[in-house]
Amino acid sequence: MALSHINLAPILGLQVQGDLGPITMYTQYKAGRRSIVAFPKIWLSDPTTLKQLNHRNRVRNAATAWRALTPATRLSWKLAARKLSLRTNGYATWVTWHMLRDRDFIATIERQSGMTLL
Repeated sequence: MALSHINLAPILGLQVQGDLGPITMYTQYKAGRRSIVAFPKIWLSDPTTLKQLNHRNRVRNAATAWRALTPATRLSWKLAARKLSLRTNGYATWVTWHMLRDRDFIATIERQSGMTLL
C-alpha cells in the first residue's frame, strides 16, 4: 500500500522505479498527471524456494554453456535472431533452447534464417 506521493520529483524531471535504501518507489500516471509513489520496502524472510533455486541454476548453466561456445557460434545465434527480426537477441534465443531443448524451435529458426545453429 502506497504511503505517500512525492509531487516535487516530476517537476525536477525524475522518473523513479525500484529501491532506494529502505524505500521502494515507482512513477505512476493517473488522470493525466505523473507522480512518484513511495512506500517502505518489504523484506522477505526467505524469498527463495527450491523451485526458484533450481530455475536460477538452470539459467546459470545456460549462461555458462553460452560462454563456452566459440565466438563464431555465438555470432551465428546473434545474426539469426537479427536476421529474422525476433523480439529477442541471440543470447536469449540460446538460453531458451538450452533450457527447453526443443529441437523443432531451433529447426524453424535455422530453416528461416538459412543458418546452422546446432
